[in-house]
Amino acid sequence: MWAAITVLLGHRSIRCGPRLRHVGHDYGETKDAAYIRTESRPTSHRNWWPTSNGITGPHRPEYAAGRLRHIAVGIERSTFHPLEVPQLIEECFNQILAAADAIDNPFEQALFIMVQLPYLQPFDDVNKRVSRLAANIPFIKRNLSPLSFTDVPQSLYTDAILSVYERNEIDLLKDVFIWAYGRSAEQYAAVRQSLGDPDPFRFKHSAALRQIVSEVVRDSMDRRAATAHIARWVEENITAAERERFREMAEAELLNLHEGNFARYLIRPSEFAAWEVVWRPRR
Repeated sequence: MWAAITVLLGHRSIRCGPRLRHVGHDYGETKDAAYIRTESRPTSHRNWWPTSNGITGPHRPEYAAGRLRHIAVGIERSTFHPLEVPQLIEECFNQILAAADAIDNPFEQALFIMVQLPYLQPFDDVNKRVSRLAANIPFIKRNLSPLSFTDVPQSLYTDAILSVYERNEIDLLKDVFIWAYGRSAEQYAAVRQSLGDPDPFRFKHSAALRQIVSEVVRDSMDRRAATAHIARWVEENITAAERERFREMAEAELLNLHEGNFARYLIRPSEFAAWEVVWRPRR
């Protein structure tokens, strides 16, 4: 698999700017560019607000959260100067999103984002962190192992990014990307094996389980009342073949409810405290 990925990524010439080249297509000249300008530009950058929002940096004011850059920025240890005109930044950002969306291979799509976003510097700060988070989007969409940079030496990643800034060369960053993903996939497989597969029955009925548990707690039902309520609710809402298993799951969930996990059911602390008095009466 890794040999195929190396070949796939090795022949791409990816560079950021007003004219983006991807897989032999010049997005500054084809009809795709017209679509980018007329359709993608008004809204595409708004979809990235959750990705950059909440990631803090030392030079990033709160009002800049999720907003495209309107100020000039410099790159530490580099003579590279990113674009400074806000209109060009927005145009290039939308071109990057459209070009990434046109890539079918998730590995190439992830690397494309990791190269292009730091080079453009579309946000006031946290651009490299956003690029590493965004690189996981194609993996999550296809249910692949996520990419983590936890074990990547900072100096190695910095040198790879500087190579993109100074020389427009992606070879080192590509090598770091492949190495990091290989380690991430191995670690993720080990974690998956230790946790086991998710329960499809529980996933199917997660909304129903959340509803019935929250009803029992909010109405401060004791154990007898809860048992009767669950029995009625299951009879009315769950198919006959699944009723017994769902009833057991709901009752087990109530028995294991405590101050550390009740928030998952959108229950207020005051509601949980009132319910606990009748559910676990002091003797």
